[in-house]
Amino acid sequence: MSAPFVHLHLHTEYSLVDGLIRIPELIAQVRATGMPAVALTDQSNAFAAVKFYQEAERAGIKPIIGAELWIRHLGEGSVRSRAVLLCMDREGFRQLSTLLTRSYREGQVQGIPHVEFDWLAGTGSSRLIALSCGIHGEVGQLLQEGQVEKARQRAQMWAECFPRRFYLEIARTGRAGEDRYVADAVALADSLEPLRHRRRFASGPGRRRSTAVVTAAAACRDAVRGEHRRHHEHASLPAHPVKPLSETAFGPFS
Repeated sequence: MSAPFVHLHLHTEYSLVDGLIRIPELIAQVRATGMPAVALTDQSNAFAAVKFYQEAERAGIKPIIGAELWIRHLGEGSVRSRAVLLCMDREGFRQLSTLLTRSYREGQVQGIPHVEFDWLAGTGSSRLIALSCGIHGEVGQLLQEGQVEKARQRAQMWAECFPRRFYLEIARTGRAGEDRYVADAVALADSLEPLRHRRRFASGPGRRRSTAVVTAAAACRDAVRGEHRRHHEHASLPAHPVKPLSETAFGPFS
């Protein structure tokens, strides 16, 4: 039996540039479709965190708090990409809050907050899970440009910065270039070392089999399986083997 689908990359109305979803309607829809958890990943902020957490808890849904960030590398000028960070526990939320604050205080470029990749090194991100942000992330952009070797090097860099906590994100939403990216991302995941945690499953009767995923899915766990849906598929490929962690719940915000 397939694991239930869990949405790990989602913008609400608090994502001021490109979000429309309201928190109460989101949680109602998540509950109606039987999802056990859902992630909040607004762009460059966690303004909705408390409201999202409280609404999800009341509905019996596991809240996963995160954010989509703009990432820059020192010495690479105006080149930038996106990444999603998910909190594993309360300490992860503190780490994400620190990164967001620093991006506003030190990383603004033309009014847009950015996180320098170097800020992610060390213990400052030890309780965060990183998703590559699909075609919008650094690895995805390089793959689309045909720079496969550089994409592999950058994916390895992310995997070293987030040991056992970095995932190549894939999505099938009908956007141009997604199919090619998915194929390239699967091939790239196979080339990374070490990679031994791989699963396959059928997405439904009469549908082709898909490379399975082990994704970050509950705030208190390292990973859960994702499942393809009929019209919207969103998942992540592990760039390093996954080791589940013991449960450490957030606890209520005060």
